[in-house]
Amino acid sequence: MNKKYIFILAVISAVVIMCQSGMAHGNSLKVHETMIKLKVATKVIKEHAQSKDYFRTAEKFMDIARLLKGLSAVEPKKHTKKEWESIHETIIDTAFRGIGACGRKDDQSIKQSIEDIFASMSEGHKLFR
Repeated sequence: MNKKYIFILAVISAVVIMCQSGMAHGNSLKVHETMIKLKVATKVIKEHAQSKDYFRTAEKFMDIARLLKGLSAVEPKKHTKKEWESIHETIIDTAFRGIGACGRKDDQSIKQSIEDIFASMSEGHKLFR
């Protein structure tokens, strides 16, 4: 009987480990997919800003904020959750400032917001990649 319980415990442990591994892989996949979408959004936002299409630029700022907010539940593999959230909140706040700049048609502030987003993303990549 003892062997039976040990076997059951081993099977349960294996299932738990596999589930945790799958969740970690799922998080990695979600982060990777989000980074691809961010790459596209940041390219497009520059184009819209240069053409002074303030509405579409504001939409892209919101897309960036939404994408980063979608990563809030992810546990980082490196560094702390607090650092992870801090960088994301900085980018989200900067995107909101960019939306406000679009409303004012303030090209310099839009450009600065885009540059600040790139700087924060670069910092995030250094820490978490």
